[in-house]
Amino acid sequence: MSDAIAMQFVPPVSPEDQARADLYGLLARLFYAPPDANLLTELRLAAPPAADGESLTAEGEALKAA
Repeated sequence: MSDAIAMQFVPPVSPEDQARADLYGLLARLFYAPPDANLLTELRLAAPPAADGESLTAEGEALKAA
């Protein structure tokens, strides 16, 4: 019996697919239980700051206020 290594092709995950999976994971976590302090901190730090001279869109302002 030979000890051949089985090779499997695993296609790379596109950044868009990874972002979608991360968002679905976050939504599932929020449906599962209320966010704890750690998750709220991570969400606050994950939002990129507006660049100098740029303002947030109306949707961005609403999300920031929430």
